[in-house]
Amino acid sequence: ARGAARTSPCRSRARALWAQSWGPHVLNLGANWAQDKVPNNCVGTCASPTYLYLGGFQFMGAYRMGQLSGDRLAHVYGTYMYRLFDGGLLKQKTHVGMVLEAGDAWFDGQPHSTKYSGSLFIALDSKIGDIYLGAARGSAGASNLFLQLGRRFSF
Repeated sequence: ARGAARTSPCRSRARALWAQSWGPHVLNLGANWAQDKVPNNCVGTCASPTYLYLGGFQFMGAYRMGQLSGDRLAHVYGTYMYRLFDGGLLKQKTHVGMVLEAGDAWFDGQPHSTKYSGSLFIALDSKIGDIYLGAARGSAGASNLFLQLGRRFSF
């Protein structure tokens, strides 16, 4: 059929996001799940795994980008932001917020455990994109400082 998406038995992904704002408050809840392997077209099976990654702001912030990897991924998160200013010296909206997360990335057949992460941040809605500056702490003493410009689109 024209325009139909072609799916592979080797690749499955699901993503859900719910967002709500009321006055100066914003709440986002999300979940990501994926499994991904390279199809072996010679024998019609799934072969050598590819890599799915977690790490970085709103993707297990206490871990470096890509620090958690595997061919399977599970991740849930909640983000709360409070708008401090509608405009200031530079006329930008300014928010403070926090992110609470649980998840992991692992290879099929290998042990995995749910890891946790919490982040505190300040966000500016600037003319060149959103700017996030914050700190995160996670399971087993993992910690991270981050500065992010714009949105992260990879999954």
